[in-house]
Amino acid sequence: MSEKIKRTQAELLDALTSVINAKRIYRDEAADFVLRNPETFPYLISILFETENPIHIKAAWITELVCLQNPAILMPQLDTFISHLPALKNDSALRPVAKICRIIAGLHFSEKGKAAVLTEVQKAKMVEACFDWLIREEKTATQVYAMSALAMFSIETEWIREDLTGILQKDFNNKSPGYQSHAKMLLPKLSKK
Repeated sequence: MSEKIKRTQAELLDALTSVINAKRIYRDEAADFVLRNPETFPYLISILFETENPIHIKAAWITELVCLQNPAILMPQLDTFISHLPALKNDSALRPVAKICRIIAGLHFSEKGKAAVLTEVQKAKMVEACFDWLIREEKTATQVYAMSALAMFSIETEWIREDLTGILQKDFNNKSPGYQSHAKMLLPKLSKK
């Protein structure tokens, strides 16, 4: 490993450590560092999935912000990102990762006809992870992002639409107002397909 790579990885760790809490100002500083030094992004992704390392939560927050500003940065790391989704269990890491899945789903469909973002295998793994988050007792935000991604995938896959509709209808009365609000918005759209 070159000295420059070692130095930027150390700087990335410093940037993540300086994220004292979830306040946007701290997260923005670390995200700006990654955006200015895109060669650190693969290292950020590796930290994100070191689930025994408490800093992995901060890596999830920063990955979300980086992907919001430059979603293309994730494309070379897409296989790694998607294959490690089942490893995440911490609520604070799951919410931003579920949001990234929604971003990827949106990209996949916005680029349709040009070049599909996801392979069939990647799409299947992401759909499975989103359904897992929807079925498990995850926080509302994670479930809302998961259902949004699944609703996009349901456009081209009938069984996803049917299963998503069934889950939303079955769980509707037992979930939070935020979940209910989003499900209420999606259910009519799902029935029109």
